[in-house]
Amino acid sequence: MIQIEKRKIIKCILLSIVTFGIYDIYWMYLLVKNVKSIKGQNTGRIKEMLCIYLVPFYSFYWWYTRGKEVKKEFIKRNHGGAGNEIIYLILDLLGYRIISMAVMQRNFNILKAEEKWVSNWWVNHKPTKRRIIQLYAALLTNANLKGFVNGRIYQGPTKNLCVPGMNCYSCPGAVGSCPLGSLQNALSVSDTRLPAYIFGIIILFGLLLGRTICGFLCPAGLLQELVYKIKTPKVKKNKVTRVFSYTKYVLLIFLVVLVPILFQAPGFCEYICPVGTFEGGVGLLSNVANEKLLKILGPLFTWKFMVLVLV
Repeated sequence: MIQIEKRKIIKCILLSIVTFGIYDIYWMYLLVKNVKSIKGQNTGRIKEMLCIYLVPFYSFYWWYTRGKEVKKEFIKRNHGGAGNEIIYLILDLLGYRIISMAVMQRNFNILKAEEKWVSNWWVNHKPTKRRIIQLYAALLTNANLKGFVNGRIYQGPTKNLCVPGMNCYSCPGAVGSCPLGSLQNALSVSDTRLPAYIFGIIILFGLLLGRTICGFLCPAGLLQELVYKIKTPKVKKNKVTRVFSYTKYVLLIFLVVLVPILFQAPGFCEYICPVGTFEGGVGLLSNVANEKLLKILGPLFTWKFMVLVLV
């Protein structure tokens, strides 16, 4: 990052007048330092100062060439009104160097303000360690990047394994299976047998990782947090929302457990799951290779898409 000295121009002019030009020399040194900074140089300031004040006509050369450097920096940052090197030269020839210094200082103040804005933006928006872990976890569970290109679901051997967190089996990038989806499928074909593998995996994840799954490893949780940042009216938590929050347990028991056992169908995945709608439905339909699927969409997808938008 360029290190630029920002100064109050009126204050610099007054100090130069009050000190009979002594502060003017220091101010000039700061301008030399700023020009060196935008050129990526940290040496030769004193030498350049001696040339400006002791070598005849060097100051004219300095104002013309360094004016060009400042102008280039403004052009690089898509700024206008940086001043012209000819103006710097004419002002110095006429003995109005202090005006040239004020104009150049104004330009440096503008560059410094922009630099500070970029720095503050990064400080306020840089990802936290948790967000970085979430992104890596989402990438690992959706490592089949080829699927996003060809619009096909990966069906390799790792699909027999459950991942910690909700990540739809039908997502083009998914390399593992969703625990809830696997549980429903296992219950729907288990008859009277308990799907020990799925239950064991879910219990193991819960014991070893607990809420770490929701906070760090679940791609659906990451998606929810990013969508929440969109500036839309938010429903604040209150007594009513707390009561409604218990409906998730009702849905869990009814759609994830009872419907698969009684009707041999993955109830939650088929009728509700917003993660499946986004990752699987939208993920596949957004690929031109699956254009034919658009013709078979019906009321069920419309319903699930409405659930996705509302949730």
